[in-house]
Amino acid sequence: MKNFREYLWMLILFLLQTTLCTRYKIYGVVPNLVLVFAVSFFAVNSIAQSALIAVFAGLMLDWTAGRAGVNALILLYLGVLVSYVSGKFFYKRLVYIILLTFAADVLFNAAFLTLNFYIWGMFINFNSFLRVILQAAFDALLSIVFYFAYVKRKNAENIKLSFKKEVII
Repeated sequence: MKNFREYLWMLILFLLQTTLCTRYKIYGVVPNLVLVFAVSFFAVNSIAQSALIAVFAGLMLDWTAGRAGVNALILLYLGVLVSYVSGKFFYKRLVYIILLTFAADVLFNAAFLTLNFYIWGMFINFNSFLRVILQAAFDALLSIVFYFAYVKRKNAENIKLSFKKEVII
């Protein structure tokens, strides 16, 4: 596993999300730390690496929801889409990460609500979509913290690696 630190951070954030964050809801919304970290990861890494971490994150979220495979499938497609779009059109900018997290959060939650309706027949009302927008806005604000924590650390690692290559050659 080349990205062992990312998997470890994902596990720590998952534990925080399922223990501490569920106690302190803001307007009934629990922040999705795993999704916010995953979007930050998707934005700076390749499609293959994003697909692996997306399945790992999705399976962790499925474990808590009790719905086998739904979150993993949605996050897999979302990870591939975000990695492709960020590789082709954008690069690591704070505004981009905030907007990308908001859009990815809305897509993820809307797809999750839709699949729950079609697969398990769970009722969806207008308040469900209001919560999706509220959670997406809250997660977009959290993405600022993840941007500075993850993307800047990733840039520092890349600078160190390029420096080592220049020194060796």
